[in-house]
Amino acid sequence: MKLPKPPKMPKVGKPQKVKPVKMAGPPKGVKPKLPQHMKGGQQGQPGPQNHPAGRQMLPAGALPPAPMGLPAPNTTADLYISPNAPPAAADQAAVAVHLEAEFEMATQHAQGDATFRWTHRMYVQDSTDIRDSWPNAPVNSAYIPTKNDTQFLIVFVEVVNRNTPQQYKRVFLYRKTPVWPTDNI
Repeated sequence: MKLPKPPKMPKVGKPQKVKPVKMAGPPKGVKPKLPQHMKGGQQGQPGPQNHPAGRQMLPAGALPPAPMGLPAPNTTADLYISPNAPPAAADQAAVAVHLEAEFEMATQHAQGDATFRWTHRMYVQDSTDIRDSWPNAPVNSAYIPTKNDTQFLIVFVEVVNRNTPQQYKRVFLYRKTPVWPTDNI
């Protein structure tokens, strides 16, 4: 039994060389104008900012930049330094704080380490006596908005904008399970 002959392949011509295309640049003597937010600083003005603050692209695992100054307070907190705890009087009561939830970012930054997880960030005046001792026991706490409400463990305290007029503290908190039902946090 004979097999049929395969069909003939068409002849292919020589490959042609492609000439590169020259891109037209700006006319000679004309400088491109930069948007206002990318221009270099002049005397008394801040330096260049490549991205508006709200649209900065952060590398994986990087924390967002700190606000320039202390955010406006949106609640209060009673602060306890261990071994002091409710029902005793707070070490500092009714401290004006700015509290924001940060569960998604916090779990990403912990990268599987359950020791340094947080659920919220709190901003306080630099003069506020707030301390971290995490993960060592006993742990210092913040109760928001009062000692009768939701407990937050103080995971980490850092000074932001050190040695500037805008210096304040950023506090990373871990929310304990509140007593349900609750309207607090």
